[in-house]
Amino acid sequence: MFKPSHLTDEAANVLADAIDERVYFVQSKRWIAYPKAVLILDHLNKLLKHPRTTRMPSLIVYGDSGMGKSMLVDKFRADCAMACAAGSTSNPTKLLVVELSGRPTERRLFSQILSAVEAPQSPRTSIVDMERGAINTLRDVGVQILVLDEIHNLLAGSWREQRVVLNTLRFLSNELKLSLVCFGIMEARDAINGDVQLARRFDAVTVLNGHIHQIIQHTDGNIRFATAAATAYPQPAPGTAERPGPLKVPDDQLLHVLGYRTVSVARNAPAAVSDHDLA
Repeated sequence: MFKPSHLTDEAANVLADAIDERVYFVQSKRWIAYPKAVLILDHLNKLLKHPRTTRMPSLIVYGDSGMGKSMLVDKFRADCAMACAAGSTSNPTKLLVVELSGRPTERRLFSQILSAVEAPQSPRTSIVDMERGAINTLRDVGVQILVLDEIHNLLAGSWREQRVVLNTLRFLSNELKLSLVCFGIMEARDAINGDVQLARRFDAVTVLNGHIHQIIQHTDGNIRFATAAATAYPQPAPGTAERPGPLKVPDDQLLHVLGYRTVSVARNAPAAVSDHDLA
C-alpha cells in the first residue's frame, strides 16, 4: 500500500478504512508532545522517584481552560500504567488521581479518595473514620503522588471550607509523605495561597498561549522567585510589509535580531534594563 511521506505509520494504516472509521480516527484524542509538556512530565516523573522525606516537594500547574492540563494528567497516568506493565515499576498505585467535586469539603475529599482506590465506604461513616480509612488505604497501596485536578473548585466553598480542605491536604502530605500535584485554571493560585505553609511546598508552572512559553515560580517565605522563557519572531517596521507575518532576515544578520533582556532590581533604585543580541 502506498504511504504518503508526511504520514505516520499509524495514520497511513487508516487510509484503506471506511470513511466513518477514518473520521473517527481523526477526531480521536491523541497526545502531541511539545517542550512545555515534556518539561512538566519530567518534573512529575522526578516526583514519582523522589525519596519519601518529611516535607515532600509538590507542584501546581495552572493555565486558562482548554490549554491541555487534563490531557497532561491523562498522559502521566497512562505513562505510569505502561511503566508498571513493562516491569520498570512494581507499584501501579504510586499515583492516584482525584478530580475535585464542584464544591469540595473534607468529607467529599475523603470519599473521592476512597472511591479512586475502590475502597468500600458507608454514607453513615463518621468523618473521623473516613479520615482513618483513607490514610490507612493510601499507606497500604503505597501512593506517593496525589493528583488533584480542578483544584480551583476549592474557591466555590466558604473561607472556612477552603481552609479545612487545605489543612487536610497538608495533613495527608505530612502523614503519608506524599507529593501533591494540582491542576487548575489561573485561579488555582488563589486556592493554594489560602494556606501559606502549604503554598511554600509548591513549585508552579503556568501553561499559556502566545510567546511566553514557560513561567516557573517558587515561593519561599515572603519572596516569590519567577522565571519566564519566551520565544519571539522579528517583525518588519510598521507599514513596510506586504502582509502580516515574521520578517525574513538574511542569514548573516540573524544573530543580530535575536537576543534576550536582563532586568536588575535593587532596593531604592530604578530597574536596570539591558538588551543583548546573540551576535
